[in-house]
Amino acid sequence: MAGATSQLPVTLGGFVGVPVAIEGRPLDLADRPAAVAFTITTEYLQLMDIALLEGRYLSSNDTPRTIPVALVSYAMARRYWPDGDAIGQRLSVGRVDATDGWTTIVGIVEDVRNDDIDEPPVSKVYRPHAQNPVRTMALAARTSGEPPLALATDMRTAVGRIDPNLPVFDIQTVRQVVDAEAAADFVLLQIFGAFAVFALVLSSVGVYSVMSYSVSERTHEIGVRMALGAQAENIYGQIIGQGMKITLAGLVVGLAGGYGVGVIMTTLSPLIDPTDPMAFAPITATLVFVALLACYIPARRAASVDPNVALRHE
Repeated sequence: MAGATSQLPVTLGGFVGVPVAIEGRPLDLADRPAAVAFTITTEYLQLMDIALLEGRYLSSNDTPRTIPVALVSYAMARRYWPDGDAIGQRLSVGRVDATDGWTTIVGIVEDVRNDDIDEPPVSKVYRPHAQNPVRTMALAARTSGEPPLALATDMRTAVGRIDPNLPVFDIQTVRQVVDAEAAADFVLLQIFGAFAVFALVLSSVGVYSVMSYSVSERTHEIGVRMALGAQAENIYGQIIGQGMKITLAGLVVGLAGGYGVGVIMTTLSPLIDPTDPMAFAPITATLVFVALLACYIPARRAASVDPNVALRHE
């Protein structure tokens, strides 16, 4: 399956929106509608798994002899037709003073991040190539059962049959395109991840040291309790319970601080979600486990000492 588009996703930065005139609405030069315009073949959206939310896809019946039609993205429909009546509305792309030649909206498709993958979707208009031909198009193809790049030779051959003078270059898989676009974000996240691991190690060492020291300081108390007949299990439960109260109080403060830092970091990359439980659950579980060990091991060591020796401990 193959299709073509005037601009492939995340291959060109800085898409510039073109002015859009909406029929029946006064022209506001201070806040005039705008959208990123795409010219596509009828197969392109299905090929790229861009779902149809309402209306219909473009089809081979949309020709220069039929009324001009277009699809709009969900972000555009929600912004300019919040009442949900975008289907059937007419607009003019690239002209703010249009009085004729309106294009009718026949469908709404889901949002796609065609520019920066870490930026929110913008308004988009998709028009059929038959009604809006452009000189430069990018070819997209889908394959199954073999490596995608294995089709590169077949694609060049197929294009050559159409016109031997047409150049075919820069063939990439979607994964390669996305990885190249996200490379800077991945490097940034790896740096943050390295610092996070270092901070977790320091936190674990600090929690273990403090809790272990505080329990070891209670060796005399443990000796007294053991001499009075306290069972080791009761000693463990009491010490661990007291230690975990302190640990959980610290975790509450730490989680609140982590959320605040996460909110600030979203200004660096919207890919960061300060409410993502997977960002906090492993750290919380690790610190709780370390605190348990820090309470249990010294308590076990102290409880195993002869009460007479423990009573003489300073």
